[in-house]
Amino acid sequence: MPLSVNQQMSSSPTSLPQTGGKVNVTFQARSLPTNSRLKAAYSLAPGSTFQIVGSSTLAPTNVGTGTFQGFTKQLDIRPRPGVPPSPTVFIDASVQEVSATGQPIGAPQPARRILSIQNAAAAVAAVAASPQPAPAPGGSSGLGQSLRSFREAAGLSQEAVAQQLQVSRSTVSRVERGQEPSQRMAEGIRAMIGGSPS
Repeated sequence: MPLSVNQQMSSSPTSLPQTGGKVNVTFQARSLPTNSRLKAAYSLAPGSTFQIVGSSTLAPTNVGTGTFQGFTKQLDIRPRPGVPPSPTVFIDASVQEVSATGQPIGAPQPARRILSIQNAAAAVAAVAASPQPAPAPGGSSGLGQSLRSFREAAGLSQEAVAQQLQVSRSTVSRVERGQEPSQRMAEGIRAMIGGSPS
């Protein structure tokens, strides 16, 4: 049966200090055949101010009476040198069911987890509180201005932010200039900068 990866990927802890730390990422699959297993690859979203510097596989996870099967991978996530930490880190994964001989079964499926970075939102809020240019006519630019302040403080390009939000660079540019974002994009912006603007 197809895997429902986004409901099976979990991480602990859900937040890290600005210096980074180790995160346990767990995948579980319901009714996985006994002769197959899960295989996953991990990365941080393009443009991330953090990086994975190491990883190790922990003991396989078996919950209940075999209804769920899976594993846990420990990722060591640290900030990139010389780059201010962003308030969030996006862990991207590609998980696939494989046979006992390692042959792929079906197509890889993407999954994403968002970690918050402790105390980083305060730094972003301080930047956002600095004087801002007047709003563009005909738009609600509070969220766009907060996004631009966060992006510039974190040293991120519009392209990097666009990749994390899964929109085009031109969309990021228009929102920063005052265009109202879609509901999905607005939620992604609030998660990225650590809270909605006032």
